[in-house]
Amino acid sequence: MDSQARGKTKATSTQHDLGKKDFRPYTVWLIHGPRAPKNMDELIEYASQVFESRQLACDWLNGPVAALGHRRPIELCETSEGRREVTGVLRKIECGEFS
Repeated sequence: MDSQARGKTKATSTQHDLGKKDFRPYTVWLIHGPRAPKNMDELIEYASQVFESRQLACDWLNGPVAALGHRRPIELCETSEGRREVTGVLRKIECGEFS
């Protein structure tokens, strides 16, 4: 298969993947840009996708996180600035920068 055909296959595959409900959160970030989740439901959904478990996400959100100055993410989520900070840490976890 030539490189042009491979490119079309990959693009078609990516478009198909975006139609699935379980696509990775970084895809959302690539499409919509670095915005904070609008509410706790969005943040919990994002964390659940990053940790691949709603329970692990809730545990993480309720425990102290070193990258957040040992604050609990749930406490920071009352403001959009706090949600942005928590989202930034989740992105780093997702990209493997730290756990």
